[in-house]
Amino acid sequence: MIMIFCLVGFLNPDDFLTTPGQCYEPIIADLNKDGNPDIVANSNSYPTGAIYVWLGNGQANPTFTYLTNLGLSACYSPRVADFNNDGNPDIMSAFYDGIFVWYGDGQPTPTFTQGTSVASGGWSLFLTIGDLDGDGDTDVVSGRQDVRVYENLGGPNPNWSMRNTLDDGPDYHAAVLGDLDGDSDLDIIAGCQNALQGVDVWRNNGGFSWTLMTPPVSSGEFIDLWLGDVDGDGDPDLAGANNGAGAYVYELTGPFSWIQRNNMLAGRQCWGVAFADFNGDGNLDLVANDVTQRYVNLWLGNGAFGWASEGTLLPQAYYENLWPGDLNKDGKIDLTGGAWSPTGVQTWLNDYPMSTDDGENEAFPVAVWPNPASSQVNFSLETQAPFSLKLYDATGRPVLEKHAFGSCDLDISGLSPGIYLYRVNQGEKAITGRLSIAR
Repeated sequence: MIMIFCLVGFLNPDDFLTTPGQCYEPIIADLNKDGNPDIVANSNSYPTGAIYVWLGNGQANPTFTYLTNLGLSACYSPRVADFNNDGNPDIMSAFYDGIFVWYGDGQPTPTFTQGTSVASGGWSLFLTIGDLDGDGDTDVVSGRQDVRVYENLGGPNPNWSMRNTLDDGPDYHAAVLGDLDGDSDLDIIAGCQNALQGVDVWRNNGGFSWTLMTPPVSSGEFIDLWLGDVDGDGDPDLAGANNGAGAYVYELTGPFSWIQRNNMLAGRQCWGVAFADFNGDGNLDLVANDVTQRYVNLWLGNGAFGWASEGTLLPQAYYENLWPGDLNKDGKIDLTGGAWSPTGVQTWLNDYPMSTDDGENEAFPVAVWPNPASSQVNFSLETQAPFSLKLYDATGRPVLEKHAFGSCDLDISGLSPGIYLYRVNQGEKAITGRLSIAR
């Protein structure tokens, strides 16, 4: 058994916060546009919790320097996106008393200015983001006792309109967005808390109209969810952390049609799951935390819902949400985890020997130029033949797809700088490689 991660350090907010509280979820993002991965994480201590920001240096053994903290309340689910479309990364989080956003200036040492609140008052336990109406603005799904949908009305300091309150009875703990029926609209999957109702699924009908659909599971307490295309069929599959019953994997077999394929921690308490391609073979792998044993577990996927255990990641701690990403810009997907005891952000570097190449493969040579690229990249086969191309971000989520004959130019101007994985399929053959976007 090969351990593919090595421990690189623990970011402990005790250094700058007397009562930091438990860390639910770290995320990886480039906040100052220098091409180096930074970290944003939450503390849920009330009333002294906050969002914490560290800037990374992108070195082989990266270090993260504390920058600032935002807000003053118990908070959950920090997210980073360009919410006002000015080209700079912003930060949003759900809080005990509302949903708040800070707009970044994108400078080498960035500052963040609080903007108009998405919601004031009320306890929001989760938050997820995406363009729900196709207008180019990033909208918000959040809630606790119900699922609330907020429209981004646009502008330098956007106002927000609560468009929907979706509620099938239970409290909710998590949500993810994905196109579950191939219509290019983002649908909603929400994990139910306490009521043991499983998950709820709503179809996006357009215009902020939603229809409750048959869920993949209607029992259990799902407190974390993650989408990824496990079997390469173009449909997002679902991983769910079931508190007290394990880490479940469900295959999306058709529009809103699911089958359970795996439970990797049967009978164990699980608080966090994530898909990512950790060994670079083009197949999504799975990480999940075992709260009962206080470990993070790793399985390598074979692309057909088969999983080979790679063991557990040290040190032991009560971990909740997990977030993959390339912390040191070596093209390998690393991992972060929010910890309850001790409190803070745990980071691991990926030390696995990658099986990808960077543009050449004996099966059918593919030229990728330029690489690194900034706004456009060309993929060319040696022979004139049809092929399909998919580009994945550092978490294994597909971001671009194209079908071409012989060669194609791919517009990457809308993607953030960083390392991406491409997969080229020609008939029964497939190769993967790494593409670097730099500006």
